[in-house]
Amino acid sequence: MGDEGLGYNFPCSLLSSSNRGRSTITSLSIAGCGLHSLDRVGCLISLCVVHLHRMRVTGEQLICFLSTCPSLQDLQLSYCNDMVCLKIPHSLSRLKLLLVRNCNSLQTIGCDAPQLKSFGYDGLPTTQICLGDSSPLVREMRMSGMDDEPTGMLCYATTKLPSVAPNISSLVLSSCFEIATPMKKLNKFRRLKYLEIQLHTPRRCPDFDFYSLVSILNACPVLATFILRLEMRDADDAIPGDPDGDSSPRKTHMRGQGHRKLKNVLMRGFPSAKGLVELTSHILETAASLKRLVLDTAYGCHTRDCIGICSPLTRKALLEAQKAVDVIKTYIEGKVPSSVKFRLIEPCAKCHADDA
Repeated sequence: MGDEGLGYNFPCSLLSSSNRGRSTITSLSIAGCGLHSLDRVGCLISLCVVHLHRMRVTGEQLICFLSTCPSLQDLQLSYCNDMVCLKIPHSLSRLKLLLVRNCNSLQTIGCDAPQLKSFGYDGLPTTQICLGDSSPLVREMRMSGMDDEPTGMLCYATTKLPSVAPNISSLVLSSCFEIATPMKKLNKFRRLKYLEIQLHTPRRCPDFDFYSLVSILNACPVLATFILRLEMRDADDAIPGDPDGDSSPRKTHMRGQGHRKLKNVLMRGFPSAKGLVELTSHILETAASLKRLVLDTAYGCHTRDCIGICSPLTRKALLEAQKAVDVIKTYIEGKVPSSVKFRLIEPCAKCHADDA
């Protein structure tokens, strides 16, 4: 509804019916305006879902509105840049999902909703996050850095989140501009079973070392599934000169306690980067329970559109994918134990190079 440039204010009193001020609305999605007549909103007893996009609303106004929604279960906020502080009260006792995306003025996020199960945040890691009474129950988290800022989201998430949400079992970390930050000794994710890391433009960070992800794996003692998704279509990394150098100082330093519970590993967009070959070799050497390893060099070419056609790779991406296939066959395939179901996904006949 509306457009930010028009300065439109949505009259919230319209949400209340004439039936003693009680409304039967179950879902509200609104964008590009402000909120008006908040003091005249009745009890929105049936409202379970609220999505606000590019709204001119402060944290105080939002809480005033949410106080009329005792049944709220799903709250999603995106590009609401007037909010500096977001505080979700304990009275939202049914809230299960909270997603905050690119609200760039936010300095603090607090949530005391006692039934919160899933929390997502996109933005800068400078925002202070405290889940309070929600902390013990949160099981799923998604954290993403901003598109155009060097965020260090991986370092932030893996050092701060174990204390913010100690019982999470599923974590997705996404970064479009990850800076090269040394991974020091991290706090443990003691119940984390599923970890997915998405690096969308690592080519903008040539110093990023994929092998540093070993520190994150070492911080997840019960991890069962690890997925790494990369966007390396313009990669120009060299293959390892000595991939079998087990005496390498950093291999000794990073070996850790092993990954006894790790069973499934998927790496999509696998380039011929030295650090990534070493990371994969490390997993094969230390994950005694590994059952499945999938290395995809063609950016998911087997995941086709509705008419069964792969998106064509650029000529440079196709050459890199073919180079990665050779590297995997030379330095990784021979290390895969017979007990592990191994799949190497190569560019198919439809992944022809276009002229881009």
